[in-house]
Amino acid sequence: MSYQDLPFVIHIMADTILQRPYSGKEAGELKLSSAEISELEKRRLNLTEEQKYEFRRLCDARCKLAFDLKFSWFMKCVKAKGNLGRNKLFVFLTHWMAAYLLNPEAFRLKSEAALEGKRNV
Repeated sequence: MSYQDLPFVIHIMADTILQRPYSGKEAGELKLSSAEISELEKRRLNLTEEQKYEFRRLCDARCKLAFDLKFSWFMKCVKAKGNLGRNKLFVFLTHWMAAYLLNPEAFRLKSEAALEGKRNV
């Protein structure tokens, strides 16, 4: 199976995430306050087309790397039955969107460093 044969298309999933209101429930241990969640939602609504494109591109690159290097978290998503893998991947992408909204430059640098060093994203 190649990356192009996956049962989901990452840049479309990332675009879907960008269109959904941010609820903060995927933040996990961050435990964001309602004010912080509101701020992230405001930032999501104010993303430019260029920023949306960058986010989709970085998500796709991160997932391709995870597929190529067979990272366990990604392979569990790929091999999951039914919609479970897709749903888990949506959680990852939503978490990444929050990271991008909090600090786009840090997300970009971490993504690019992972891609250059071929290490876990």
